[in-house]
Amino acid sequence: MAAVVPRIEDRLVPDAVEPSSGRRIAIVATLAWATSAALLGGAGWAVVMWRADIMAAWAPSRRLFSLLGLE
Repeated sequence: MAAVVPRIEDRLVPDAVEPSSGRRIAIVATLAWATSAALLGGAGWAVVMWRADIMAAWAPSRRLFSLLGLE
């Protein structure tokens, strides 16, 4: 008996996603976006709060802060 060779279509078509797992994926994606936004917001807040220390430690940052109006 000959071996059955898989068709290329069988490998290209994804398996059906169960509705519950699709909802789970959406929740995880939303949490990932929220976490990313929180991290970026926290980093921005830290830069603004400690801008004097940053400017003292790294002189070229003074130009960036003056462009942003945060000097």
